[in-house]
Amino acid sequence: MDKLSNFGKRLKDLIEEKQITPDDLSKAINYNQVYHWLAGDYIPSFSNLIKIADYFQCTLDYLTGKESESLSDTFKSCPSFAERLPFVLKAKGFTIYRLSKLTKIDKRTIYDWLHNLYVPQLDNLDKIASVLDCTLDYLVGRE
Repeated sequence: MDKLSNFGKRLKDLIEEKQITPDDLSKAINYNQVYHWLAGDYIPSFSNLIKIADYFQCTLDYLTGKESESLSDTFKSCPSFAERLPFVLKAKGFTIYRLSKLTKIDKRTIYDWLHNLYVPQLDNLDKIASVLDCTLDYLVGRE
């Protein structure tokens, strides 16, 4: 099962468990494309992933299908990825060069994240978390 279908299935399950409609979720997170996520057309942006996980009070790893059990909890607000990535790299003993080499993500892309030009999508977050051996929530500072 790929990331799109994992995410879509998990989101559908969470919506059913909470006994809401996709429209209810759309209103709650202020985004009207929930049906595209459920259909597996695409994965939400970084900020919408956080909003969805916060709404359902679950980890990003559960939401994306990387964990099989849901942890109900309240998570702290995330710092910007530009702030968080240097902290995580230092904590894990990684350089940008080593991260780029092991994830096969171009160094320029990583520098763009560090300069807050844009944030990574789920596929790159997943690569980074795997290489750094951490959860998605730890990676983005939602621990």
